[in-house]
Amino acid sequence: MKRILVVAIVIIMCISMAFAAETVNSKTFPLTSDLYELMDDLYSLQGLARPSTSRPWSQSEAELIFSRVDASGLSKVQQSIYERIQDILDEGMRWDFGEYGLGGKIDLAFEAYLHTNDVDFEEFSTTYAFQHDFVTDADWVRGFEERRPLAKASMDFSISDFFYTYCDMQYGYGRVTKYDKFVRLNEDKSGDLDLVTSDGYIGSYLMDDGSHMMLWSAQYSKKFATNVLPASAHFDFIWPKRAILAVGGEKWSLQYGRDRLEIGNSTAGNMLVDNHTDFHDYLSATFYSSGFKYQWINLFMNGITNNGEVRTDDTRIYMIHTLEFRPISKLSFIISEDVMYKVSSDGNDPQVVDLSFINPAFIYHNLNNRSMFNAI
Repeated sequence: MKRILVVAIVIIMCISMAFAAETVNSKTFPLTSDLYELMDDLYSLQGLARPSTSRPWSQSEAELIFSRVDASGLSKVQQSIYERIQDILDEGMRWDFGEYGLGGKIDLAFEAYLHTNDVDFEEFSTTYAFQHDFVTDADWVRGFEERRPLAKASMDFSISDFFYTYCDMQYGYGRVTKYDKFVRLNEDKSGDLDLVTSDGYIGSYLMDDGSHMMLWSAQYSKKFATNVLPASAHFDFIWPKRAILAVGGEKWSLQYGRDRLEIGNSTAGNMLVDNHTDFHDYLSATFYSSGFKYQWINLFMNGITNNGEVRTDDTRIYMIHTLEFRPISKLSFIISEDVMYKVSSDGNDPQVVDLSFINPAFIYHNLNNRSMFNAI
């Protein structure tokens, strides 16, 4: 029986090797990939201007960025980084069947978290959360976005080298649960927080009677916790976290889906779009060469401020286009223009989405109707 099992394992390994994966131009590397940190390190060690800060990258863009590195005369450390990047770029699809490829995996992870703050977290008031540490996930170095779910299943599919799609599902803690403590965020019940304006707004979002904010987390205020869920009430129902449909070629990529994005470099975080959230819903078009990159991105923002089952009456599209130049290897700069496009409904009188505004070559500065646009 043991011999049969060994033979079966060897056969499976041989089949997997026979269907060796080929790279797919439109495949997209998530921000959790080691590729980005490794590429940043290698560019820095080579004295090159930082690689494109509009991320994630497609396979073909990552290969173009990698091709700028001079592989001759690398130090031992640089050679190690170079080889690791090459391995990531060569991974391709798990199974390649010629005209199409398939991939799938299940990740299981156990994590434990500990802090030594001695505050009694059973006490609570509307101002308490702003006076003490470790009451929400944002107080931890390893917060909600960084913590891994207990289980995660993912699959991807490609056709030739131009079409790619990916989707995942997971079983893990959510950012909030029914055991947390909240405060209402309308103008009559804002308590001591002083976050809501006199006319009921936080920023540009109108807070209704169902709007609330979590101030104390049952999970993230614990001194010791794990990612093992004791009950389904803690389950994060907002998934998939990553779902992408992409097409692309050697020097272009079109993507529609959900993923974490970074756009623009900054001393802390990112200039335009940061990865502090667990996902963004977006549509993007990217075209690139060795010395130039053009990108048009539309982020579809969630306008619902009520936790009930309500319709979306306030749609916002954060429209961005960027021009990235690299005239020499040690210099790069980006010119960007951005605007927030708001489409609202008033009862039974919905506002029409005017597609003439969604023009990637338009000068957003001239979209000066302040009832619909907020230039950034």
